[in-house]
Amino acid sequence: MQYSPDNAIMTVSMVDAGTVEFFARLGKQIVSSADLVSQFEAVLNEEQMASHGVAQRPSTAFWPKAGRRLAAACVRSPERRAPIRIRSRAMALRAMRREGLVWDDGPNVSVNANCSDSHYEPTAALSAPIREGDFLLIDIWARVNKPDSVYYDITWTGVVGREPSAREQLSSRRW
Repeated sequence: MQYSPDNAIMTVSMVDAGTVEFFARLGKQIVSSADLVSQFEAVLNEEQMASHGVAQRPSTAFWPKAGRRLAAACVRSPERRAPIRIRSRAMALRAMRREGLVWDDGPNVSVNANCSDSHYEPTAALSAPIREGDFLLIDIWARVNKPDSVYYDITWTGVVGREPSAREQLSSRRW
């Protein structure tokens, strides 16, 4: 059944709880189709694997440096924090577009509470300023502009101008 225990694999969990309960009451054992689905639907061909690598190269080349420059610029120019972040994001998107990459939305460039919004996009109205000591997240995803290409998706986290706490060190570095 298109079921994943505890919704562990969201893309497999297609059956509603009522249907699962109905078959369980009939004494049927519910078995997840995840292994079967992955064997026939989630296997990448050579061209798809290559497209992933093509999307990866410009993404990882640009964003770590951009994150450091962005954090430094925002700390140096507090009165211009939101415009700098929006311009930096636009500059990165132009660079990715030049490489032939496409995406539906994003990237997510956020600090503190906005980091928990998985597809946060800064705007003049919604942008929280980047300050010294903030937790910073940069999450990007893009793919080659060809049918059946595969998204490259990566997230970087760090702290601005200080060493990360013990908890932050689980997923951070200093920007």
